[in-house]
Amino acid sequence: MAEQRASENTVLTEDPNEVTTCPLRPVAAVNDAEPFLREADAAMNFGGIRSSTVMDVGCGTGNSSYALAAIFPNINHVIGVDIEEWCLAIARQNCPPKSGNCDIFQFIKGNIETGEGLFQFRGIRHIISIHCFSCLKRQKKAFEMVHTLLCPGGGAAFLFAVQMDYYNLLGDLLDHPKWGQYMKDKEDIIPESHEKQYDENYYRKLLTEIGFEIHTCKTEETFSSYPNAEWVLASLPFRQSLPSSLLSRVPRRATNVAQEACSRK
Repeated sequence: MAEQRASENTVLTEDPNEVTTCPLRPVAAVNDAEPFLREADAAMNFGGIRSSTVMDVGCGTGNSSYALAAIFPNINHVIGVDIEEWCLAIARQNCPPKSGNCDIFQFIKGNIETGEGLFQFRGIRHIISIHCFSCLKRQKKAFEMVHTLLCPGGGAAFLFAVQMDYYNLLGDLLDHPKWGQYMKDKEDIIPESHEKQYDENYYRKLLTEIGFEIHTCKTEETFSSYPNAEWVLASLPFRQSLPSSLLSRVPRRATNVAQEACSRK
């Protein structure tokens, strides 16, 4: 896709129970991680607490986890969680030298929607998630699980896209007679947040009902681009099902979908 347009929802929450009161995915620009983490830290102060532990939900290949430790050297334990074992394998191998002690990183397989593999960490104080919740179909279950895992007074911060032209591309391909026959489980590919056009008011209400106290909840319009056709192809969750004759035509189709979307805005 030539250009991707996303409305990103940033939610900083805190559990109010304590009186003294935290696959190669669609393109997510690396440069949005640091400002988000610094804003989250301003609310939760995980970077200022020496020997703190932070869980990174949807860590993918580990970039966000390593960025977290690089920005906040006081953190002494980062738990990276992802549902894809191949992502975790890459994350474990890719500790950059500037991250310092690679022993502080723990990458585990877990499902934030069901809690599978995560209950051992119940009582954790800080959870962050960058560009993961936009990939989840059952977002409410995932938010509830985060609330369950947090200790009283703990905090969580989420950055995710709520509407993306990327999902318009997936919908276009799924509905197309040529491409659609090779794709299954449409309901698990395009998240509910995109289909139903959720905004910050929806998430503010949802998180409050779950039991969070909201510090910040806002939607910002951002732009990011695929650097080349290979990135477009790599982002498709069903790319292995497509014959090569169709796969090579996806970037052109993506460009057309992006242009049509921009013409409507």
